[in-house]
Amino acid sequence: MSGARVRLLARRELGQMVRARWFVAYALVFLAAGAVFAALGAGRGLAGEARVSLRALAGLLHLVLLAVPPMALLPALAAHADDEEGGLLEYVLAQPVAAGEVYLGKWIGAAAGIVLVVVLGMTPGAVAAVFRGAPPGVVVWTLTLTLLLAVAFSTVGLALAVAMGSRGRATAAALILWLVLLVLGSLGIMAAFVRLGAPADLLAAWTVVNPVEAFRVAVLVLVDPDLSLLGPTATHLLGRVGGGGILAAGIASLVAWTAGAGFAGLAAFRRRGA
Repeated sequence: MSGARVRLLARRELGQMVRARWFVAYALVFLAAGAVFAALGAGRGLAGEARVSLRALAGLLHLVLLAVPPMALLPALAAHADDEEGGLLEYVLAQPVAAGEVYLGKWIGAAAGIVLVVVLGMTPGAVAAVFRGAPPGVVVWTLTLTLLLAVAFSTVGLALAVAMGSRGRATAAALILWLVLLVLGSLGIMAAFVRLGAPADLLAAWTVVNPVEAFRVAVLVLVDPDLSLLGPTATHLLGRVGGGGILAAGIASLVAWTAGAGFAGLAAFRRRGA
């Protein structure tokens, strides 16, 4: 595998994503949201500034859960679909380049584009939270987890585009997957399962397996000092493994989804001959 060819393909992919209309739109959405949540602390006393800033981060978390997965899924999916439908992918593969190099270059470029959007959109709000008293470590970990979530879903989006072979089918599958993970990770659904007698350990395992829920509880352990927002299942998990264990499990879940989707997408890409 040639690193030079992979870098060339990745730069091309990143350039296409940066020039897309959605790039600026998504960055502006995060900038606006960060400004709104940072303003929630306006007029509060110094003693409460840190707590207000943490609550603002918790509010921003809900936007992240709603926006980042589809924001990462759909552009990564479109990056492959556009090239395949336009015939460019067939032309590239006719050159002396391996399928693995093409796929890796597309993945790096697509993931880098999503990461850049998140960094540009969330960094000003994160800096404002630090200046208002939020612990820098908490802010850095929150941003890191958000980036891992974005990379995981961009990897899934690219894999679905390859596996489904159709933009329409891939888009439908991506949105269904996101909605299922979001709904089955909501506090209301999890609480209903608890009332119905579902084993706590099973629900705790699902909390880790579901990347949306794993991200949510990992961030809430950081930003919610009294743990009032965790919910019964995550509270049970907290009692079993502690805050550090939940954070590690959240990171492991997102990394596992990235690795699993990456290998699955690469296998499908090679099998279909793109």
